[in-house]
Amino acid sequence: MRVEWFENPDNVAYVDIDEFADHFGNELGLVDLRKKIEDFRDNPVAKGVDYRGTKRSSVKLFIPD
Repeated sequence: MRVEWFENPDNVAYVDIDEFADHFGNELGLVDLRKKIEDFRDNPVAKGVDYRGTKRSSVKLFIPD
């Protein structure tokens, strides 16, 4: 992904982790989503990290180019 993609407001949603992580994690079956987001924020990996949920879903945390 390119930074220009993130500059388009139709592609990005800014959310508060307190309002987002627990509810969204429960909806997708992603156990401890908040902790995984915080761990990635503290120790980012250049290639990103995929977290798979129990409800045929996944979330990718990554740093845009």
